Amino acid sequence: MLVLAAVLSACASSPSPPVTSSASPPTTSTTTTTTTLPPASCVVSASEVATAVGGHVLTPVAETVLKGSGCRFPFEGGGVVAVRVFGDGPAAFEKARTGLPDNVAVTGIGDEAIWSESVKALHVLTAGKTLQVQVLVDDSAPSRVAAEALARLVVPRVSGN
Repeated sequence: MLVLAAVLSACASSPSPPVTSSASPPTTSTTTTTTTLPPASCVVSASEVATAVGGHVLTPVAETVLKGSGCRFPFEGGGVVAVRVFGDGPAAFEKARTGLPDNVAVTGIGDEAIWSESVKALHVLTAGKTLQVQVLVDDSAPSRVAAEALARLVVPRVSGN
């Protein structure tokens, strides 16, 4: 104990000499959490999807869509959420607008947005691209609310804002 006290007081009262050794630098240990990264085509993470929809998301699956890309997020116990970005923006949006009979205008997301209950999909026109967020999970889940929440996350990423 006396030796430790003497060493500590000596360290506190005199500056340390410069180190000139070529020994390896000390290493530090850290704790990390490993997560499955989504494919590069995913513009939203599995944890963001899980937060918006509720439930446990399995490994995301990348997909190619017309002039764009997307990602499907399967859920444990069934169901899937798909987030897709179509590169032919206005044409894809117009196709959704005229091809789905039950579209309802949605305000406050992108340049223009429509919700179709029959396919549980939100289509958003933003920055010359069409974003589609489709929520096909348990019917008791609020699909439109979840789709709008995800779209609000993704629109700035897609439009560069």
